Amino acid sequence: MLSVFGTPRGNRQLVNKKTSLRALILVTLLLSLLGLAGAVGSSDLRAQTSAGMPGPGDWPMFLNGAQRQAWNGDETALSPSTAPSLRLKWKAHISEDVVATSPAIVGDTAYIGAWDGYEYALNLTDGSVRWQTNLGTSHSDVPACMPMNAGVTSGAAVSNGLVYVGGGANYFYTLRADNGQPVWRLFTGDAAPEGASYNWASPLVAGGRVYSGIASFCDHPFVRGFAWSADSQSGLDEKRVYIVPEDTLGGGIWTSPTLDEAHNRMFLTTGSPPGAPPYLDSIVAVDLATYRITDSWRVPHPDEVADADWSTTPTLFTPPGGKQMVAAGNKNGKFYAFDADRLGAGPVWEYKAAESGECPQCGEGTISSSAYHDGVLYIAGGKTTVGGENVNGSVRAFEAATGRLRWEYPTGGSVFGSLAGANGVIVAAGDNELHLIDAARGVNLFKVVLEGAIYGAPVIAHGVVYVPTAAGFLYAYEVPAELVTPAPSAPASTATASVPAGAPSPTTQPPAALNRVPPPGNSAVLYFEPVGHTLAPPLRGYWEKYGGLAQFGYPLTEAYTETITPAGGERKDYLVQYFERARFEYHPEYAGTSSEVLLGLLGAHFFKPEPPSPQSSTPGASYLNGHNLGGPFLDYWQTHGGLYVNGYPISEEHDDVAPTDGKTYRVQYFERARFELHPENRGTPYEVLLGLLGKQLLQERGWLK
Repeated sequence: MLSVFGTPRGNRQLVNKKTSLRALILVTLLLSLLGLAGAVGSSDLRAQTSAGMPGPGDWPMFLNGAQRQAWNGDETALSPSTAPSLRLKWKAHISEDVVATSPAIVGDTAYIGAWDGYEYALNLTDGSVRWQTNLGTSHSDVPACMPMNAGVTSGAAVSNGLVYVGGGANYFYTLRADNGQPVWRLFTGDAAPEGASYNWASPLVAGGRVYSGIASFCDHPFVRGFAWSADSQSGLDEKRVYIVPEDTLGGGIWTSPTLDEAHNRMFLTTGSPPGAPPYLDSIVAVDLATYRITDSWRVPHPDEVADADWSTTPTLFTPPGGKQMVAAGNKNGKFYAFDADRLGAGPVWEYKAAESGECPQCGEGTISSSAYHDGVLYIAGGKTTVGGENVNGSVRAFEAATGRLRWEYPTGGSVFGSLAGANGVIVAAGDNELHLIDAARGVNLFKVVLEGAIYGAPVIAHGVVYVPTAAGFLYAYEVPAELVTPAPSAPASTATASVPAGAPSPTTQPPAALNRVPPPGNSAVLYFEPVGHTLAPPLRGYWEKYGGLAQFGYPLTEAYTETITPAGGERKDYLVQYFERARFEYHPEYAGTSSEVLLGLLGAHFFKPEPPSPQSSTPGASYLNGHNLGGPFLDYWQTHGGLYVNGYPISEEHDDVAPTDGKTYRVQYFERARFELHPENRGTPYEVLLGLLGKQLLQERGWLK
């Protein structure tokens, strides 16, 4: 282990343990076995408030769960459509020192540490500090160490009203979530320069136990690396698994443990130095019944770099229809994916994600843990090539089971912090740039430059992206409230009602998305001053490609989530946006295809399809779906997206009174639109216009006058 980023240096040899260090560790072990782990204070846990009680949509620990998949499955506000409209909610300068930890978000509070030695609790409304508790700092006398001084790097885990976090010196702490007061602490090693123990790892809490690991602060000297667990309420019953034999040093756990609760095992990635002990520079499985290593795989010697660490936390996942797998990255720049039951058999697949090297801050290797969701593994790293071009960093998406590359995305700098994902969006940090990426297509949705490099992992919770920086800030970027649809009220009756194809679920209250919004200040988002609404990718691309303002009119709402019943399908929640003449629907099940955005079936909503008509003998006319299509309507249909945009005709031409203005027009209904003939515009592109079905539907609901 090098430090948080690594410092280039030559090969090292295994070092015999110093007598004083050996005695210290033995005393520590005896104290823990005797149950003297250091209860601090006499806080009554029963007096806890509701603070620190994780709920749906929270992000309560590093990578958001015991399997470390870095995905928020409860997130609904952030999406590929709303991401381009993100705006700064607040920017909190919480420390004059580096903030390199990933925040935990629980309830209305963010829990985050800084290198000044303090753990902070911040009010999510405005970023103000609720409490701060000093957990110590470490120092190295070695000039090459980077950093030479650091406090809290461990990302907190929050559970049952408690905050679990590795301190910046000798102890692991458990604090009350409501006021930051210590409940118990565990001695994890001498943090003085001659001892060099440090809590790099971020803990996890599951099944009544807390798990974490220990490594050296700067490898001068090495410590004997180990992972441990203890009772989460008392800190007692500590159990340890060491990576190297008793008389050797190394094998630090400076990444974080991953838990497989179903099989009662833990996965770890270990550190350097290169040498004989079998579990250095390895990925290992630990049986939690015995705390013994039962399976492992070590990077082959030709692939080891000088500082031969595994540099990311393992990601545990099960691809659809497949076997359980685990994946992690090494400083050699490679990501490896294994059968979780057969580590020793070697990787199922591997990918060179970045240049090899022991200096991540120089762009070598990867220290960014991966994200996983629904069969796709997302990885990031330092210097590489994307599309044949040299780039300073990247994010890539793979078929998790096979390693087939789906897409790759370049970043302006190395990705240090781990990835985060939710609802079709990947969040990555390339040096000081925050990137939001469409998870299906690998295209940019939002990018902003922040003050300070981003070493801590961003997180996603309740429509907000939280990003720590080395300049001591925590940023909060939110989906604007007007784009967030309130949760629907429970129906008054459980009786099943007949819902027309393409119809939204019944609702009595208009959505906040009808309200005007201010200009977003984002070049990727169009703003329409006359109506006070925006249009963002990917809906913007569809709007521009198929006719824009002349075809669809102004937006009448912001994009928001609505329950839709597609023809012949099940009711689902889709991102929609209403325009004067149409409803746009974003269909993630078709992501990456031409059907990703579709028009709603508003024609079929307002007109019951007619029975088939006899085929006309009119020259040039087409006969589709049992109906005739000719003249100006055929010309318009063919030049404005045809079947893909408008759907099939469901009526013949006929005269009809438009409900929106009371005038009679020659019309023809299609599945997704109503064509209107405007002879007053003959000879112009506006001879045929789409009927104002979007406006008509909102008026039908009583949402528009």
